[in-house]
Amino acid sequence: MSWFYALFLIGNGVEQLTNWFTYEDDHPHEP
Repeated sequence: MSWFYALFLIGNGVEQLTNWFTYEDDHPHEP
C-alpha cells in the first residue's frame, strides 16, 4: 500500500468522523 493511499484513507476516515459528530450535534437523539 502506497503512502498516498494511506493518507487518502486517513483523510477519508477523519472526514467521516467529522460528519458523524456534526450530524450528532445537529440531530440529537430523542428519548
